[in-house]
Amino acid sequence: MNKRVVAWLLLACLIIGVVPARASFSKPRARDMIDSSKSISRMIDVPGRGEMHYYAQNDPTWALMTYRFPHQTNEPRFSGAGCIPTAVAMCIANLVPAERLPLMHQYTWQLGGVQICPCSMNRFDCDNTHYRFQLRTAQEFQQFFCLAVGSYFSGNNPSQAYAAGSFYLVPDLLKKYGLSYKETDNLRTAITEVQRKGALAVALVAGEDCPFTTGSHALVLASVEGNTCYFLDSFHRKQDEYYRRGPAGMIEVVEPGLVTMHRKWADRLGAYQIYIVYPPAK
Repeated sequence: MNKRVVAWLLLACLIIGVVPARASFSKPRARDMIDSSKSISRMIDVPGRGEMHYYAQNDPTWALMTYRFPHQTNEPRFSGAGCIPTAVAMCIANLVPAERLPLMHQYTWQLGGVQICPCSMNRFDCDNTHYRFQLRTAQEFQQFFCLAVGSYFSGNNPSQAYAAGSFYLVPDLLKKYGLSYKETDNLRTAITEVQRKGALAVALVAGEDCPFTTGSHALVLASVEGNTCYFLDSFHRKQDEYYRRGPAGMIEVVEPGLVTMHRKWADRLGAYQIYIVYPPAK
């Protein structure tokens, strides 16, 4: 066998054997790496309201994703820092028809709309070991909507503003979905509006009597039946995992994610910033 034939055979081996081998080391698709089999986000039956979408910031599907401003030196995870986008996502997803959730594509700064991956809420912190997964369908937005809101709040918006840890961009996003709202610092006002007008209220709570947090935390006032207030807690936990603060029996866990409180304790919860969000006009 002459040298030219040997050379051609070696080249054929490279094409047939080595190239596929190299291809096997290509980046895995992000959608394949996002394991939602152990998800704790789900539909919850809320008295006085019916079935509601519930998202948990500490859902194993996205709990370890980085959620921060691009200039931050620390790397907060969504499980610890994602209460605001989670609460806002629950509010919007329970007031807006599923087919309208993909409207967010029109208001993102990032080329490709809303893209998620297993490591980061936005492209700034992606480790680039995988392709990113673009949300397209109403079903995909409904499943991962708290991540879409998290992406929006951490820079993926028209002004590239950052509000990962505040309510700064909440009015902006509510308007884009055609939702009217009223801002207050009075939880009793929110209770009345939820009970009488079918609104939802996204609230930031804090204070020495607050059993939800030792810092600040966002949750959703979902329903009021008589004197009982029903909250969707952004952090999924059992009764014994709440802080022992405030009056005994102040809150009761119906099931992880759904918490009740008698309205008489409204002033003890420490709500200091609330957006009362009204159902869209039919």
